[in-house]
Amino acid sequence: DLEFLIEEGPEYVTAPTSEVWIPVTRDAFVSSTNPNTNYGFDGFVRFGFVPPNGLGAMRPMFYYDLTPYIPSTATIIKAELHIYLASVQPSGDSGRSYAAYHLAQSWNEGTVTWNNMPSWGSEFARSNLSNNVGWQVTNITDLAREWQSNPGGNNGVLLLGDERPDQNFEYAYYSKQAGNGLTPRLYVQYDNTMDTTPPVANVIQPSPAGVWSPPNFLVKWEGYDPNNPDGTAGSGIRWYDVYYSTNGGTNWRIGRAQVTTTETNVVGAAHLQRYDFYARARDNAGNEGPVPSGSGSIQTWTRVDASPPAATVNPLPEFTTSTTFTVSWSDTKELNESGVRAYDVQWRVDGGSWNIFVYDTQATSALFQHGANGKTYEFRARAVDNVNNTQYWPEGPQAGTTVFIEPVAFINQFQPNIYQKLDGPAPGDGFTVSWGAITPPGTSVASFEVRYQKPGNTTWLSWQNGTQQTSAFFELDVNDPDGGYRFEARAIDSAGQAGQFYAELGSTMIVDRVGPFLSPRAYMPIIFENANGS
Repeated sequence: DLEFLIEEGPEYVTAPTSEVWIPVTRDAFVSSTNPNTNYGFDGFVRFGFVPPNGLGAMRPMFYYDLTPYIPSTATIIKAELHIYLASVQPSGDSGRSYAAYHLAQSWNEGTVTWNNMPSWGSEFARSNLSNNVGWQVTNITDLAREWQSNPGGNNGVLLLGDERPDQNFEYAYYSKQAGNGLTPRLYVQYDNTMDTTPPVANVIQPSPAGVWSPPNFLVKWEGYDPNNPDGTAGSGIRWYDVYYSTNGGTNWRIGRAQVTTTETNVVGAAHLQRYDFYARARDNAGNEGPVPSGSGSIQTWTRVDASPPAATVNPLPEFTTSTTFTVSWSDTKELNESGVRAYDVQWRVDGGSWNIFVYDTQATSALFQHGANGKTYEFRARAVDNVNNTQYWPEGPQAGTTVFIEPVAFINQFQPNIYQKLDGPAPGDGFTVSWGAITPPGTSVASFEVRYQKPGNTTWLSWQNGTQQTSAFFELDVNDPDGGYRFEARAIDSAGQAGQFYAELGSTMIVDRVGPFLSPRAYMPIIFENANGS
């Protein structure tokens, strides 16, 4: 079922056309301690419970004759019982709760006692009596309407309080015999318009009909009571009923019943569910609008989007041959929901921290211009839909590519990486060096350049230049020193693009021809770091 919150909007109440103060016709109270004593002519009507040495339980009763004051054709809008508290015993009593009942039998003010008091019907009001001296008010609107519609059934009202034996309190109210202008009275607001036209009500939000809504949304309605056929004004709206349907009006359920407000909040509506709404009203003359029936009663409707979008970055090629490239994103899920209002896209390089690429955009692609050769760029996207459901950022990237605009050459690692001649240097000493390269898509290696450094020397010496070979024998001179010989390579591809020498892709051979000699324990690659950190 759809959940309507109790919290509602401003109250809509139609002002009455007439009001009247009705003096009490009969009043009295009865005492359990003195069950045969009549208190109908006492100056007070008393309420409470005083132990057996007092009056015991005290029950006040009041009777009002509405007939001389309110026309039978009138509509009672509000009725309030007003009684004036004269004193409280003990002083400082914290106030008392009570229940009000309609009396089921007639009674005589001058003869009613505890033993012959009339029976009473169901409870119609429950509230608290203040301990403050002055007027105290009880709403008896529903009971007064019954009295008006059935005067013969009007026997008055009885108040019952806490009558447990351990209680000790007495509230004394002025009776009609007090003669001081503070006697019990009934205040009634009513309308006497001959209203025969039902009021008109309409649900005005969600709007327009068919709009998408989040799972929590506001429903609003309005209404008016049209003029009668004779041109007189309507009696005004008393309350509204608001209905909803989840199947296009086939079945209707009451969402808010007999409310005087004009809005309410719906919470927890189901994803992709359609909700139809209808409102009707009752006026102060008792005319009611029709209950809903079928799809023709639908006044507005909405469909709920309770799920966030699922935006994703579209796939990128493994390698990109430009430092600028287009990144695109999409969300096919929202095609059948409220739709994407905006996208956010982030990027990062080589697994670093995320940066904003585009923010709060309706575009679905953009040109990325931060590329650098050999770097890997990753992207992720999220979206906000048209009812403000927001997608969480995915944990990792959704697409990525590596910028590859020039060939990358490398020296194959020496295995083993030590060249030893225990009998000393001689002509023809040396070792084989091999290399290779990878090239951007659509190209191939046109040639290589290979360079080297001698031990203790930072100067690079050219060795192979413009060669298409991938290996060669490096011959040592008999005077070449022992130590590490460092080799690096670069390539030129078929598009004429020259790569760089990468220190991390080079390799080192240790030459050991002059004693004392090294005793290898294990063979591991040696990585040299230049002063600039490369």
